[in-house]
Amino acid sequence: AIVSVALAFWYAAYVRDYASGTAAFVKTCRETIAALGKVAALVLLVLIVAAFLATVVWLFLILDLVIPWIGMLLVALLALLLLYLYIRLAFSVQALAVGKGTVKQALQQSWEFTGMGFLHLLEVIVFLVAVITIYMAIASIGTTLSNLALDELTEMTSVAVFWVIATSYANTAMPLYYLSK
Repeated sequence: AIVSVALAFWYAAYVRDYASGTAAFVKTCRETIAALGKVAALVLLVLIVAAFLATVVWLFLILDLVIPWIGMLLVALLALLLLYLYIRLAFSVQALAVGKGTVKQALQQSWEFTGMGFLHLLEVIVFLVAVITIYMAIASIGTTLSNLALDELTEMTSVAVFWVIATSYANTAMPLYYLSK
């Protein structure tokens, strides 16, 4: 998870520098390495919240055994809350890379970025759905082509190449959108 978030951080920092005309591969690598502590803190925070929420879901499901439908209703409400939180905090890595602040500031900036009114929130939702859909379509092409491969090396290469393309697309689209606002 840390590598994935660090890669997203690198893309966001590179896109930020590219937009200002100062992009440099080595500079961005050094900045990403220097920010690994912040990246790890962000990942750790998400993992702690996920563990807490998994425990809550487990308790709700236990409750469902005692009082049918109440536990499932609570799980559904929790799922809606998680979706809302995901949307509001989806740009935390980009805010961390662009703003060069603390993890707390990045979370706050992402929250503010996605909370500029209902229409902006709707735009963010449409953007995130589009990015996820295109990411999945690109990755699916690699998986489909891998099924046509005659040997394992070609199969793995096909999946890896299209995964890299999909990841590059998503990790470039997010900071470009963030910087455009």
